[in-house]
Amino acid sequence: MTGAVFRWVGAMLVISVLIFFGREYSGFMRRRIAECESFLLLLKRIKGEIGRFLSTPSEILKNYEDENLKRLGFLEPRESGMSLGDRFDSCRDKLSLPLEIKKRLGEFFSRFGENYKDGEISQIEYYLEEIEPLLNEERRALPDRIKLVKTLVAAISLGLIILIL
Repeated sequence: MTGAVFRWVGAMLVISVLIFFGREYSGFMRRRIAECESFLLLLKRIKGEIGRFLSTPSEILKNYEDENLKRLGFLEPRESGMSLGDRFDSCRDKLSLPLEIKKRLGEFFSRFGENYKDGEISQIEYYLEEIEPLLNEERRALPDRIKLVKTLVAAISLGLIILIL
């Protein structure tokens, strides 16, 4: 009798961990997309600021608010005079972005400020054209990945219950 109780308790613990893993993975995948969207919005903002005002990076970020970029530490400290490349490098380890998107954003931010106005705008347009299809692919794959994780959690849980019976 006691052995059966321990098996059920152990099974419930394993199932709880699996459910927790599934929820964390789903959150991670959503965070990836949200971070990428935040960086794309920032690129569009930079493009607009350069096109209209010839703003410097510190002026662009001065009044810019984005919860994801703030959480990553990309926006802080605002008055430090750090280049956008240094800011990106400082938060690179915290990023949940897919590798290809992270690579392209790293290239963009490391090269930012090396060109004149038209060169910067065309560079931003190039990276937007490169990153947006990758983001769309991530968005398209998100429901399938979440569904797969939920299916695996359910299958492993069911298999565990069958083993105990």
